[in-house]
Amino acid sequence: MTTPVLVFASGVHSGPNPSPGVGTARAIRDFFPDARITGVDYSPRSTGLQDRVFDATWVVRPWHELDLDLYAEQIKGRLADGALWISGLDVETTWLAQVFGQDPTAYGVLIPNSRALMMTAKPAIRAARHLGYRVPAAVPGNLDSLAIHEFCRRHGWRVWVKGTRYEAVHASSWTEVTHARSALATRWGSTPFVQENVEGDEESIAYAAFQGRLIEAVRMVKTQVTQEGKTWAGALCELEPKDLRSLERTVRALSWTGGGEIECVRTSSGEKWVIDWNPRFPAWVHGAEPAGFNLPASLVAAGRRQPWMPGPGGRAGSFVRVVSELPATDLHQVSAPSGAAAASSKHPSGMPALAHRLVTNQRRHSKAAADTLVQHDLRALIVGATPERALLSMTAAVRIASAISLTERVSKAARVETQAAYSIKTDPDPRLLTSAKDAGLLAEAISQKEAGCALVLGWPKSSIVLNGPGKWWPTEDQVVGPDDVAVWFADSVEELDAVCIRTPMQRPGIRIRPLEISSRFGIDVSDPRVYRRLVRVLRSHRHTRDLAVHFHHAASDIGPVRWERAARSVVEWASALEADTGRRVTLLDVGGGWFPDEFEVIAEGAIVKVLNAASSTLPALARAIIEPGKAVTQSSKALIVSVLEVRKRGRPREVVVDGSIADLPQAASFPHRIYRSSAGSWLPLPDGEDRVLGRICMEHDVLAWGVSLPNDLRVGERLAIVDSGAYDQTMSYQFGVGIHG
Repeated sequence: MTTPVLVFASGVHSGPNPSPGVGTARAIRDFFPDARITGVDYSPRSTGLQDRVFDATWVVRPWHELDLDLYAEQIKGRLADGALWISGLDVETTWLAQVFGQDPTAYGVLIPNSRALMMTAKPAIRAARHLGYRVPAAVPGNLDSLAIHEFCRRHGWRVWVKGTRYEAVHASSWTEVTHARSALATRWGSTPFVQENVEGDEESIAYAAFQGRLIEAVRMVKTQVTQEGKTWAGALCELEPKDLRSLERTVRALSWTGGGEIECVRTSSGEKWVIDWNPRFPAWVHGAEPAGFNLPASLVAAGRRQPWMPGPGGRAGSFVRVVSELPATDLHQVSAPSGAAAASSKHPSGMPALAHRLVTNQRRHSKAAADTLVQHDLRALIVGATPERALLSMTAAVRIASAISLTERVSKAARVETQAAYSIKTDPDPRLLTSAKDAGLLAEAISQKEAGCALVLGWPKSSIVLNGPGKWWPTEDQVVGPDDVAVWFADSVEELDAVCIRTPMQRPGIRIRPLEISSRFGIDVSDPRVYRRLVRVLRSHRHTRDLAVHFHHAASDIGPVRWERAARSVVEWASALEADTGRRVTLLDVGGGWFPDEFEVIAEGAIVKVLNAASSTLPALARAIIEPGKAVTQSSKALIVSVLEVRKRGRPREVVVDGSIADLPQAASFPHRIYRSSAGSWLPLPDGEDRVLGRICMEHDVLAWGVSLPNDLRVGERLAIVDSGAYDQTMSYQFGVGIHG
């Protein structure tokens, strides 16, 4: 008499982000119609428990209530008669691997062992190298905030915040990164990580293996996805022979047992990247069965020591997910909790609770290295009433000297005379302007008023760069004209034509908007009609012999890779204009928008590459300009505030200060270093869970979150919020102080 097929399939919730238990059970039922399949879950709200594919259900107590040792013994008892357990929950798999040791198959538990789980764990996914695939760069979420911000900038704010077990949140700003870090850490009890985004086509390799032997595998390319990025439809096919051999070697090296899914991205160049390696079948696993790939049934057959013959070669097909309604039994008619944690909860199986039990979340915040230069500047301050914005004189001098030094190195490396132009709009503080002038920087102005400011401080007209769409405003009080300045750049074809008609000149300038960047500024040369009109205008002004070209987009917003690609694109457009107009491009302005740290570490290499490309493409190029605005001024100011209130409510703690987002409008854009005045010194505050709140009645008036406040902080003490120059100063405004007009 044949022993009946007995299977426990856990993780059966079936919502927009489903677990694979229902699909696993359906695939087993298709091959073993007489099997007795029990659906296992940890909440009666797991909707898949209603599916008729299950002969029985086992609704276990929630994870936070379970006696884990007793539950392990109960599982062993239910498997004692030859039943098999197929887990559909990642965290449950981790726990089962700990419970059942290095060979869970001895108990009928068809899961990978702890070593295999370690080799496929995020973010390193060390097993990917066995496949010959790459793994995206990542940093731990408990790294210093400044380092995480630098990582995000470097990758153009195309990043993911991911839990080590579940969940991934796409983030494109510092606020989104910060909130996702906090939410995932709170939900899962472990530190998330931040990972670069890889552009390409999403696909998966799903497989079944037993004791290191690959049984079945299928490749799936996503054709429809949900808003969460979950598969809704896919195309299926066999693995390429090379990939199949690599997977067989990898499974053997890992001694893998159970289902698995390798989530990949294939770039346009054919490179393959592993972004996740799940130790279970995917939720779409039943969709592969009609195309001849029944992975769960092959695993059950292996677990029962039955032979399995894969289907014939050339298997392919596709699937799509549909929604259906099922009658619900009384078992599931329980009252839903109020608020967000209702029946449609994202994790009804209680995985966050188990994750907290498996991982002791010990946040260790590395003590920030003392910034001696900033501390020296802070100690030299004489602070009066707060809030007060203070100039950090030595820091400013070092930043200006750094800009000069960088331009000298760029000039030598690119063999193009390069100058720096101080961006007045970034910080018009006369002290900084004077220092920049004395150091030999040009002055970049976006209005006649700014140009007038430069003239008053001693800049000659020939050292002024005019930029932006309103450079001739106020028109009734014009202090410099197009033939006075070092260079000016038209923001539109209309402006170019009008200025050249009024003032014939040999070298007008144009700002080019590259196709790769979404912007309101510059001439959109990618539009054929605009480009043809630009060529006609340049040709029509016969006195024009040379041309200056400008590109500007903040590298801190798009990352150095996209910045360099966009700048090179502008060079190519400049070359096309030379060919179509007969004008020579003799000057190239590549703008600014670099953070202070990346300006000193990354910008130089990127600028040299662009200018080298420009030199080889534009034979008449003789001069280049860079505009280090916030790279010079952002870290040159500190906002000094006083503590108004300390709220002692456990963790996270909060303090209210007399500053606000009116004083620090960029508070949410990037992490600002914070120092505490203590016994004549200024001590840096490390990262943590606490918040610094502003004084005004606006919900988003939060000056810092993710900071560790000292236990002995008292009302009246002062904090210095550094990195509050540049746009934190020039965009600040009056609010809540009784001043209007």
